[in-house]
Amino acid sequence: MPSWVSEASWPEAWSQIFFSPIVVSGSQYIVYAGGYNVTKFYKYNIDADAWTELAAPPGVIYGAISMSPDGTKLAAHAVNGSVLFIYSIAGNSWTSSAAAPSIVGVEATNLYPTVWTDNDTIWCEARNANTTIAKCLKYVVSTDTWSQYTNSITTGVSNAQAIGITPDGTTLYFGQIAFYYRSYKYVISTDTYSVAVDLPSSYYFAAASDQNRLWHGADTATPGSETTRYIDLTDESVSAPSPANSGVTAGVRAANFPAGFYGTTEVIEHWDTAEPKNWSYITNPSPSPAFMPRVFII
Repeated sequence: MPSWVSEASWPEAWSQIFFSPIVVSGSQYIVYAGGYNVTKFYKYNIDADAWTELAAPPGVIYGAISMSPDGTKLAAHAVNGSVLFIYSIAGNSWTSSAAAPSIVGVEATNLYPTVWTDNDTIWCEARNANTTIAKCLKYVVSTDTWSQYTNSITTGVSNAQAIGITPDGTTLYFGQIAFYYRSYKYVISTDTYSVAVDLPSSYYFAAASDQNRLWHGADTATPGSETTRYIDLTDESVSAPSPANSGVTAGVRAANFPAGFYGTTEVIEHWDTAEPKNWSYITNPSPSPAFMPRVFII
């Protein structure tokens, strides 16, 4: 039977850690990570349980790190930042985008979650400083150009914590807009927003980067009972909760889930406790290769 397994501790004193989706490199499964308050970047080999330091990003990373569909590039951003950081996996190098356009008057735009439509196009939710107005922005990596659309949404209490896109590339979904438990969808062709899915009781959206899913976890829970779920953006269905982690010590709860692996339901969660902070849960074996991938959702 599958069970929760303790994973490696963080290589830096990040106050929060943020992961990419997993990429397969040869016969190994690799995930990339940065964190808040320390400008460092690493890859983590899940099978070898080993961290390797990579080129430092242009700024402190804040928020889930999205991956291009072909698994060759990553996109990140800083807290309240107006530029994207683009990482080439093969080149171990970073570039910074041009500043995103203002969406309300002349105020600076704050970029939040990102998702790749294709290997050259990134969508993100942008919110202006000191306002509750947000828009969808599109960025093209090869030309370093931004596009914005006419309509916006009033975000109320929160900016989005996650963004995903339907497999056909027509509709964006935002987790945590207006209410912590609510998702919105944005139809690109009509430039329109509408309420999508509300979460089950006591769940909240995670800072997760998984192209076709929005992950969420328990806001409060009895220690050892924490579970995760996701909204499948193909049909807006909500997954069944994962089994509880009986290995978590008393007085702590799940926090900060980033990332996913396209086509799987395996997860790793982070608990606010002493090291080791990361736990993985493996569900179904992957048919190829023969061993099971793990997914980081910290």
